[in-house]
Amino acid sequence: MSKNKQQEPHKQNEIKTIKKHEDIIEKKRELTQYLYDMGVLWSYRIDVDTILSDKELIVTSLTYLDLEEMDLIFDIFPYKTVRQTWIEEMLPSEYDTVLNKMLAYIYFGVKNFNDFRKKVCGKKEEKIINANIEMPPQTELFTEKKIPLASPYQFVRMPEGWKSCTLNMLHKLNDYVVGKGIKDFTIRDLGEKLGHGYCKTSFYDDAIHNIIEEWSADTYKTCCRCGNLATKYTRDWIRPYCDKCFPKKWF
Repeated sequence: MSKNKQQEPHKQNEIKTIKKHEDIIEKKRELTQYLYDMGVLWSYRIDVDTILSDKELIVTSLTYLDLEEMDLIFDIFPYKTVRQTWIEEMLPSEYDTVLNKMLAYIYFGVKNFNDFRKKVCGKKEEKIINANIEMPPQTELFTEKKIPLASPYQFVRMPEGWKSCTLNMLHKLNDYVVGKGIKDFTIRDLGEKLGHGYCKTSFYDDAIHNIIEEWSADTYKTCCRCGNLATKYTRDWIRPYCDKCFPKKWF
C-alpha cells in the first residue's frame, strides 16, 4: 500500500473532526441568537456573530429554555459538562431552589435533592416562604398543564415572592381569553427583568396589556423572596426586598 493511500483515512478523520467542530460553533451561535430573540440577554451586546461563553450558554439555557427545547443545549455539550456546570454555577443558589430541584429530578439523576445539595455545596435547601408549587420526584408531573396558560417550567422560574400575584395574573388572562374566545393563546415567556416581572404572549390587545402591566407594577412593589411589601432594592441586579429579606451582605 502506498504512503498516500495510508494517509487518506487519517485526512478523512481530520476533515470530519473539523466539520464537527464547525457545526458545534454554528449551533452555539444559533442558540445565542435564539436566547437573545427570547429577550433574556438584555444585558449583552449581541450581533449576528456573537457566541456566549460555554458557561454562560449552559446556565442561560438551563434557566430559560422550556422542557421541549432542552435538546438544544444537550446537542451541543456533553451531558457531563452540562451537569458539572449546573453543579458549580447554579446549584449553590438560594434564589433558584425550585428551578434547581426540577433540573435535578428531570435531567441530572438526583433523587434526594436536599442531601445532594448538602453533600455538594455544604448547605441544605433553604426554607421556601409562600411557595405555591411543590416539586414531586415524578418527572411526568412537570409536563401537565396545572397552571393557566403558562407551563410549570415557566412558572417555577419566577421569584418565590411573586408566585402568588403571578398566578392571579395568569388566571385573569385565562378568564379574559376564554371569555373572548381567543384561540391558541399561550405565554411565550415569563420572567423577571430590572426588578419587574415581564410576560410575553402570543396575542396582545389593550386588555391583555393592562393585565400584564398591572401585574408587572405589583411585582416591583413585592418582595421577591417572601411576597411582603418591598421596601428596599438591590443595585446592579435590581430586585425588590422587604426589610427582613434584604440581603445586607451584598453591601
